[in-house]
Amino acid sequence: MAKKVSSVQETVEPTVQEPSPFVQASGNAQPPQVPDVLVPEDLRVFEISLSNNKLARLTAEKAIAEANSADANHRYIMLQIFVKYGLTAQDAISEQGAIVRGGAVQKQG
Repeated sequence: MAKKVSSVQETVEPTVQEPSPFVQASGNAQPPQVPDVLVPEDLRVFEISLSNNKLARLTAEKAIAEANSADANHRYIMLQIFVKYGLTAQDAISEQGAIVRGGAVQKQG
């Protein structure tokens, strides 16, 4: 026995965009009235945007401060090691901890 297949048709209504309040209609229409203050919803979005911006700047400043602190700490540790082992500016230490006497890269010029 054959089954009857019915087709389903959807009706799609075209979306109608309402004109923006910032676009003047043709004719002698008056320009839209702009309020003196933001509406509460826009004010919240604006404040959140400002807060996010400030947080991003503070986070960047903190990262720079932490990097500077780590660099200063590294230089201090290196100074202590150079003094302890009697190293000079011509000596170097490899990343594996090997001391290379006279192995420092010399500045040109």
